[in-house]
Amino acid sequence: TSTREMGSKRIVSEISVEPPAVSTHTYQCAAKSCFQVSAKRCKGCKSIVYCSRICQEAHWAKHKAICKKIKKWSVKVVKEVEVARNYTDFDGSRKNLFDEDVGHFWGLFEPRDYCRARFFVADGMRECATKNNSTLALEMALEHLLDLVWLTRGDNMGCRDIIPSIFISLGRMQDAYDFMKWWAVVGADMHYDWGDLDLPYLDLKGEDMTESLEEFHVDKYTGTQTLLGLLMLKMDIKVEMKEVTDDVSKEVFNKVDNQVKVLIGLINEANGALFELLEKRSELTDDERPESYSRGSVNEAYHIVFNSRLAWDKFAKAMSVVVK
Repeated sequence: TSTREMGSKRIVSEISVEPPAVSTHTYQCAAKSCFQVSAKRCKGCKSIVYCSRICQEAHWAKHKAICKKIKKWSVKVVKEVEVARNYTDFDGSRKNLFDEDVGHFWGLFEPRDYCRARFFVADGMRECATKNNSTLALEMALEHLLDLVWLTRGDNMGCRDIIPSIFISLGRMQDAYDFMKWWAVVGADMHYDWGDLDLPYLDLKGEDMTESLEEFHVDKYTGTQTLLGLLMLKMDIKVEMKEVTDDVSKEVFNKVDNQVKVLIGLINEANGALFELLEKRSELTDDERPESYSRGSVNEAYHIVFNSRLAWDKFAKAMSVVVK
């Protein structure tokens, strides 16, 4: 049976990925003003679909740059994967790291270029998803990033800051919450041994999304990216419960409503530029993505917006009332 779901040991892909249940999924044609669905992927990036050659040719001028970017890094993955498949150990022997060292890739140093290449494939697919509203590109980016957090336990590449917003964009709210809570509770435990691959990893499943912020271990050290992810999830619960009439549900709604207010306050304290920049998210260009940032800085706000803007689109109207 497949173990690609979180909560069990993941079998990582070595080169390419497929979205869940790909054989039954069709996606909207990427060409402008075309609402046909199709399963015919672009042969270059394999992350968007077209219903016909006419639509593909009409869309090529817009898609060309990102398609070539994804293909470039995909070629790099194919080259660098051989380093992991034919790794030279300290005693001169060779081994395939995918057989017994999934989790240690970053610490072994040599496979880092492979990990970076897969990250940039995922990054290109996220960009493609943003520019083309491609669910397929987003699903495939997610699979690459989930592979990377298993290949590099400790997540040296910061994939955990990106993954929850993709889950949210895809409507996978429970997966987003479980993933975030694992990192907030277990991943933050100083006694967790990252080198012990037999320890449970990303194994939380079905956590209570209405639980208190304290149970999530929210405190003054919680990152702004995590706070924003929590806010979106709590707001989603509010939207789902807005029509409730029974007393028990109203009590839950009021509890979550209070959590939303607390989270907004914490975010404003942590980074006062974030909400204003989120309102301008559609105006931002890739040239404005910061290479580095410090906590609480405007650059951090830019970094978070680029990670979260698709997810924020889902709740922007409901949130604008609350945030203001």
